[in-house]
Amino acid sequence: MTSLTPDQIDAMVIRIVTLIDAMTEVIREENALLAEGVPASRTEAVGRKASLAAELEQWTLAVRERKLRLEQADPELRGWMKRRGADLQAEMNENVTRLEAAIQASRRRIEAVMRAMREQVTDRGGYQANGRMTAHVRPATAGMQGRLV
Repeated sequence: MTSLTPDQIDAMVIRIVTLIDAMTEVIREENALLAEGVPASRTEAVGRKASLAAELEQWTLAVRERKLRLEQADPELRGWMKRRGADLQAEMNENVTRLEAAIQASRRRIEAVMRAMREQVTDRGGYQANGRMTAHVRPATAGMQGRLV
């Protein structure tokens, strides 16, 4: 990306803005699904988000390495890109918050299932040396067997 004309630089900035807009939309859609309780792994956005992020990372690297000099772009386009970048950052911040909430909800569900499984195993009793389950009598009914009340 050396010796680029101003028009080429502007075209690249427009491409970056297009990518930023696409990523913003994908994240916005994912946020809406997460708000409805749909697990993040079930959204179609995951693959698209990864693809867009990879391409944006390439452009970011080109800017960092000064292969693409944004200061040579049209000032209006730079401002446009900056505003769109701020919009993307806001959506990403919300996305992180919603993903963290979804992870916590998943952990709570897993803990509830594990707790129920442990209780079920406790109710059934343990195993004997021969591998058979021991008969487990609940304490509340142990003294009541064979009696009429």
